[in-house]
Amino acid sequence: MADLFILKTSLLEALKPKRLLTALLLLILPALAAIIWRAIVPGDRFDPAEAYNTLAAYFVFGFTLTILSVIYGTGALSAEIEGRTIVYLLTRPVPRWRLLLMKLIGAWVGITVTVALSVLLLGFAVYGLKPEWPRIVSDLRIIPVGALAYSSLFLFFDTVKTTSYKIIILIKQNCFYL
Repeated sequence: MADLFILKTSLLEALKPKRLLTALLLLILPALAAIIWRAIVPGDRFDPAEAYNTLAAYFVFGFTLTILSVIYGTGALSAEIEGRTIVYLLTRPVPRWRLLLMKLIGAWVGITVTVALSVLLLGFAVYGLKPEWPRIVSDLRIIPVGALAYSSLFLFFDTVKTTSYKIIILIKQNCFYL
């Protein structure tokens, strides 16, 4: 029962105004880039597959997934520490690993839903009302895996050190793409 309460609280944290606004901006960014691409490139030279693959690789997987993982993964415990509710959580009869697991699941759900909506919006922006579903479905299948990998990595950094943003920036700049 305590697990469900922690999970519910973690999911509600994703709906806080700052996180929600950031998620919405990151959600529409790839679609806006696709609309600009369509407007700049002449109609006979526009290749929807090239536009989708490029924007999905760089904007959705290279940027949106990573930034949302940083926000939700590192914010899972930081919100409890800043709100001074971590002491309350640690005194409950819940093992610490289960507390972290529920926080991780909450972050994973928020990241997965937002990035999946971003992929769908990008697909409609590039392909119009007749999207190429095999490409989109294959991207939708890999999103939960990438979200779990990134969010668990950043949650780990958050548990090791609360000022983990320096490490995150170094990893992002050097080589850490899925």
